[in-house]
Amino acid sequence: PKDVLILDEAHNLVGELSKFIEINVTERFSTSALKLKFPGKLTQKGAIKWIKETYSPAAKRRALKLQIDIKKLLGSRANLENFEKISQQVDLIESHVAKIDKFLMSYEEDNWSYTFQPAMESKLSRFEFKPIDVSRYAKTMVFDRADKVIFMSATILSKTNFCELLGLNSSEVGYIKINSPFPIENRPIAYAGVGKMTASEIDNTLPHLAEAVKAILAAHPDEKGIIHCHSYRIANYLSKNIKSKRLLAHERHNRDEVLKQHEVSKEPVVLLSPSMQEGVDLKDDLSRFQVICKVPYPYLGDKVVKKRMNKWRWWYDYETLKTIVQSIGRSIRSDTDYAVTYILDKDWERFAKKNVRMLPDNLKNTI
Repeated sequence: PKDVLILDEAHNLVGELSKFIEINVTERFSTSALKLKFPGKLTQKGAIKWIKETYSPAAKRRALKLQIDIKKLLGSRANLENFEKISQQVDLIESHVAKIDKFLMSYEEDNWSYTFQPAMESKLSRFEFKPIDVSRYAKTMVFDRADKVIFMSATILSKTNFCELLGLNSSEVGYIKINSPFPIENRPIAYAGVGKMTASEIDNTLPHLAEAVKAILAAHPDEKGIIHCHSYRIANYLSKNIKSKRLLAHERHNRDEVLKQHEVSKEPVVLLSPSMQEGVDLKDDLSRFQVICKVPYPYLGDKVVKKRMNKWRWWYDYETLKTIVQSIGRSIRSDTDYAVTYILDKDWERFAKKNVRMLPDNLKNTI
């Protein structure tokens, strides 16, 4: 037990807990390691029944067999390479078995999102179970580890909402809010709605968006920057319709390589990315301008998103605003740094008006 636990980037705690708790049951592991025939598409109840009655017992048998193999290797003075290989397998499967057991013990149908993912390209089929409300796990997994917990983040937008998502009693939580130490004049936000980027209107807006981005690039001819696209669809459209050697686009597999290329380049290159809203440090001359092409709403095709929206009416806008604030923070990293942000989605007007109370003062004052 510790006196104090400090959690930096605490706005990500719900997401990290969710990743830690969620489980995947894959066809590859079932067939290759456990010698089971994967059942294919099942209902949520059917998948739970198969995991409980067939998959979990087979995984435990496999773990036991590997443990026996380890003992035999020790007895026969087998070479270290074989011992290490099987030891790693034991660690992995025992961890997986423990996770499956914990999942089955805590499973409540209304708190879990189930998805059957069919085989695609090189990936075989799998079952995915993701938790909706992680608050029931947060106490034992995080808060019981210390007498006091300190959350730190630039995007705890609402004490009440933050506490509710983590199952904390708001009256037992202190909240200290400070103004940004970065001068307002160093971080202006220019809103220029060129059209709505909703599903029904995005096709009409994309040509206007491309023209606006061209104008922004022309206004910053000698500076690096980043264009936050929010989706590969937008990134691909801009890449095809803006003929500029300055643009650096990436795919899912080479994101870090393209970021490194941007960092080392002597040219005024500009990142074109759907996934650099967070965890990217574009300090000083690495970015003097950035573009937000679309209000970054969570994907409605995700079952977890829909269920959390139904549980907490405010959650959808709360998550969206977190992403916006994080996106803006990529290019202004210190009190001497400076960059201008352009918001081009016309839906920003409606979103900002609806959520004016939740908008941080540090954001409102710079628009």
